[in-house]
Amino acid sequence: MQIDMLFIILIFYVYSIQGIEEAKNNVLVSKHKEKDLLRTRYTTVVDVLADNIDKFNNILNFFREADLINFLNEINSTEFTLLIPNDNYFTEWDESLLGSFDVNKSIIFDRLIDLKTNFSSSVDSLMISWGYYPLVFETFNGKVSYYQQGHMLDDFSYDIDDKRGEVINLGSDLINRPTEQDCQIYETTHLLPLEKLKINDFLYAYSKKDVTTNYLSNLLQFYETDFQYLRSFINNTFIVTKDDNIEKLFDYDMIKLKYIFGTDPEVFATEFDFDDTIKSELIKDQKNFLNGTIIKGLLGPGLDAGGQIETLNGHSPYSLQYKVEDGGYKISINDFISESSPNIVSFRDLEDLENHHGERYGLSYIFNSFEVDISHINFTMQKYLIGLNAYDFLQEMHFRDLSYLLATKNNSTLFIYVDEYLNTANGFSYEGFSKKNLIYHFTEQIIDIENDFRNTEKAQTFHTDSFSNTKSILYNSMLCNFNKIMGKHCQKLKIMKTENDQYFINTLYSYQILNARDPISVGNSYIYIISEPLELPGSIIQSVGKELIHSSQSLLFLQNLNLLNLPLNTNGYTIFLPSDNAWQAMDLNIEYLKKNISVLNKFLKSYILEGLIYSDIKTTGKYYNLEGEPFIVSRIREDDNSVELISNKQDVLVHKGHDILFEQGVIHPIDSLSYPPDIQITLLDLMQTTGSGLDFMIFLGEISELKELVTSNQNYSFIVPTSSAMLKDDQFNVNSTDFIDLMKLHIIDSNSTALMKNCTGVETQISTLLDNTVVYCKAIEIANKPPALFLILKNKQGDEKKIRVLQQGCQTGNVDSCIYIVDDPVSLKWIKSNTLLELHMNLSWQSFVMGLVVGIFALLGGQTFKVLLKNYRKELSALEADEYEPVGNGTIRSSSHTINGSSINCNPSQHSLLYDENNQLVGAKYGSIAQPPGGSIQQQPGLSAGNFEAGYSENSQSRPISVQKQKSQLFATEF
Repeated sequence: MQIDMLFIILIFYVYSIQGIEEAKNNVLVSKHKEKDLLRTRYTTVVDVLADNIDKFNNILNFFREADLINFLNEINSTEFTLLIPNDNYFTEWDESLLGSFDVNKSIIFDRLIDLKTNFSSSVDSLMISWGYYPLVFETFNGKVSYYQQGHMLDDFSYDIDDKRGEVINLGSDLINRPTEQDCQIYETTHLLPLEKLKINDFLYAYSKKDVTTNYLSNLLQFYETDFQYLRSFINNTFIVTKDDNIEKLFDYDMIKLKYIFGTDPEVFATEFDFDDTIKSELIKDQKNFLNGTIIKGLLGPGLDAGGQIETLNGHSPYSLQYKVEDGGYKISINDFISESSPNIVSFRDLEDLENHHGERYGLSYIFNSFEVDISHINFTMQKYLIGLNAYDFLQEMHFRDLSYLLATKNNSTLFIYVDEYLNTANGFSYEGFSKKNLIYHFTEQIIDIENDFRNTEKAQTFHTDSFSNTKSILYNSMLCNFNKIMGKHCQKLKIMKTENDQYFINTLYSYQILNARDPISVGNSYIYIISEPLELPGSIIQSVGKELIHSSQSLLFLQNLNLLNLPLNTNGYTIFLPSDNAWQAMDLNIEYLKKNISVLNKFLKSYILEGLIYSDIKTTGKYYNLEGEPFIVSRIREDDNSVELISNKQDVLVHKGHDILFEQGVIHPIDSLSYPPDIQITLLDLMQTTGSGLDFMIFLGEISELKELVTSNQNYSFIVPTSSAMLKDDQFNVNSTDFIDLMKLHIIDSNSTALMKNCTGVETQISTLLDNTVVYCKAIEIANKPPALFLILKNKQGDEKKIRVLQQGCQTGNVDSCIYIVDDPVSLKWIKSNTLLELHMNLSWQSFVMGLVVGIFALLGGQTFKVLLKNYRKELSALEADEYEPVGNGTIRSSSHTINGSSINCNPSQHSLLYDENNQLVGAKYGSIAQPPGGSIQQQPGLSAGNFEAGYSENSQSRPISVQKQKSQLFATEF
């Protein structure tokens, strides 16, 4: 019974469940029928969104608040596609978003987009024309995204959330097409329009993809606040090319690139005091380039199918043809194809915001290469200086009204210092440079340095102090008409090339030319960069520079004669500047000039000419020296190293390439001197120049026929011992039987004067007036010093005695007639035979005996000397006691015996030519020899190891003799 009941209950439950399911199915069928009815009813876009109120509540509220419900319901004249974000996009009520919302920019009019079909058929991308810009749909990683910027060089992974939207729920039927409107609705994650890239952000975004557009990026930054100009990009197409294409376009000229893309007009005009014309010209050139990259109109699929186009610069020298490439995915202009899809760039400015114009757009494409027409940009020297950052030089040129030199179309060359060029900045500046100094940087010709120095006819080779060969070429600078100092003659530029191929201007190791092999070419001009601002040649002292150590004597003369400050003239000056070696070669003659100011003044003025003579002189001419006398160059003789000017006054030998430029002309260092005809220095003048000569003349005065030789202007030369040497030598005594022979021995015969003057390192026989008695001359080398001239005496036994020539000088009218000041007389005794020496040379045993005898006498003499010395000391003590005795009136009477009173013993039978029996100077009119101190004649020299004379007077028995010195009236110098 119980089992039956349970079975009945189970059957009832099953039937109950079936009834419920049937009822449920009936309800569902009823609902589907109801939905089908809804589909067939009158519906609009708003109705569809309202049916999905759980997803589109916020956007419907936006439409209601903006009073857009009727507008959406009444779109019946065209098909369209609506892209609407769901509530997930609107997290809260946003009044600002509502204020900028434009429903038109969420509607694609005149087109139904079937994204479901494209998605199922794996269509990668779809580009459509929409409003101001194309809209791109892309399928990537199973998603459909849309954006306005175009893909980044085939890299679809570029994802910026607020610049890219996504179409979602394509697989559902939640959003259906309205019945009363031809419309397709898509649910999205972003409200249109999307945020656009501004131009600099656009370029920055591409730089992240290793697309270098630094040039255009820098250039556009200069105009990011120039809203008026930025409107040129609106509704136009901006062609962006990479840096390497722009460099190629400007022939890799980095200075032009720096001028166009690296010079901010505002900074340029603010930091430097330039007039507005320079800034306006810069802006014009920069915008000229930008306009050449902006194509009029929007280019892209659906916008323009192709045809002829032009830039904002108008028609270019070549036509531009545009067409669509790759199924509308790229464009091409002539042979250049874009590397990107169109990019939407925003150019909204403050004025647009104030006038509620909304956003303004243009298109941009990345091109790997594109030929921009830059023929409108006229590059001048001024623009190159801007590109070189040579602002201080440019500023001074404008301040001095010289800017026209930078715009000239004539041939020119500019040498300019540029701070930080090639990392050689030294902190120099052109601030305060004079007008003449600025002009001196220019030449009125194109100088091709490398090519010019290959031309052997132009380059002159000379030797420098480092004994290296250096070449130089002289050029005329532009400083001509402005140069009043040189009488409107062009101041020269001297360019020098060293053996290691370095180039310098005017002086070595200053103003180095840094780009001699690669000058900057601009129009008909060259620009050379130098290591420091080029200055005009300075005064004589400044210009001589390191030559000062070689010409100090000449500069001292010029200074003391007031010849360093030359008056202005109309021709400039040429100065032949004797070197110190040239003066030293004059020896005794220079002593004469020092003591005769008027003669020295005339002499130096003869070497200063009014007029310009450079070492590249090719033609003869007539000049005047400072004495107003004509200096006529009648002939020019030249070789590889020097130029000899043959003139009516004196011949001058100048070295090629050694021109020293100074503010009033040119200086030539010279190594040899010649006298003008009107300057005559005689032997008598030379004799009177030195005290030794005066004293020697006293002796010659005793022999009239010899004295006359001094003034005869014949080829006789005189060997003149110093006064001290003559005093100590007892041969100089007019009462001596050999006195005449001694004097003749000091006069060189006419047949040997030239040999004596040109004495070399080989012993040369010199004949004297003493029966052709021979002495020898020889120039002996001394370490680190010029060769010294010696007279060598020889006797019959072959012994030698050297006499050093201390000074020499020759008369100007007869260069082979000279005097030679020597440190010792020519000893007549030495030259004559000596029998004792002959005995010594021939009988060796007799010498031994004689030595023995001499030794015995020496021993006895020593003993005798001791006894005499003892007695002398006793006598001396007595004399000292009596030396001063008191006198009755309190004075002290000196003793008649003095220690030094009678130390000189003279032979009363002989009278000194220099002093009489009362020890008074004879011939005092000469005033050359002072009375010697007592005992000076008998004083014996000490022969110490450091005695200088021992090196050149091996057999001398006297101490070194110093030449008596006198003070010059002009130069506080002892001679």
